[in-house]
Amino acid sequence: MNVLLIYVVTENINVPVLPLGMAFIATSAEKAGHDIRQVSLTASQAQSDLEEVFEKFQPGAIGISLRNVDDQRRKAEDLLAVHLLSLECG
Repeated sequence: MNVLLIYVVTENINVPVLPLGMAFIATSAEKAGHDIRQVSLTASQAQSDLEEVFEKFQPGAIGISLRNVDDQRRKAEDLLAVHLLSLECG
């Protein structure tokens, strides 16, 4: 089966987040005998480029990789405070 895995980069950030989960899934699916195509797109190019990939590759399954929603601008003290609060509540 043709499996299309999509990673959409929606932010312009200092530290890019690599889609490692998508890479793990791609490796497992390939080992299971599937044909894999991984696509990394920016939000501005997503629609036109995806239409071309759909037409040429004709996927039987599609996976979408979502970036976690952490705020990279938080200060270390803020993260420590959140961690300590979670310990108190747990």
